[in-house]
Amino acid sequence: MNGGDPNGRLDELDAVVLGNVREMWQAIDPVPRDLLGLIDVALDLAGPGAEFLRASTRQELVAVRGGERAELITFDGATTTLMVNITANADGTVRIDGWLTPPVSRQVDLRMTTGTVSVTSDDGGRFAFDGVARGLAQLHVHVGGGVTTPSIVL
Repeated sequence: MNGGDPNGRLDELDAVVLGNVREMWQAIDPVPRDLLGLIDVALDLAGPGAEFLRASTRQELVAVRGGERAELITFDGATTTLMVNITANADGTVRIDGWLTPPVSRQVDLRMTTGTVSVTSDDGGRFAFDGVARGLAQLHVHVGGGVTTPSIVL
């Protein structure tokens, strides 16, 4: 572009053209209003020494009660396996039931764009979050240096 500037610097015409391009993209493909929150969740990592789990299996289940749908996700890591069952509630929220292997009582954080909620698993590694709003979420277990799942959409 550079409007004929021999040194390649942008001039006023370039600024006008680029401003028009920006306005066009803002009109046809605006930045999602919750993008900053999504970025915060994605970047809110556990810190040095943390283990990051990977989703090894994901399956949709049809429950026997009234045709309810649920999703079962298994996350695997070097030291920990985390299985979660996500079930839709009638009010539009979800319930997350989880199991840790090896079974151990630990703090489990559910990180969302709206904040973090924590529970403690029982000695068998079982835990639950109920009435969770749908959206992007990440689970973090306080075991060893910590284990964290990738972000999932509830």
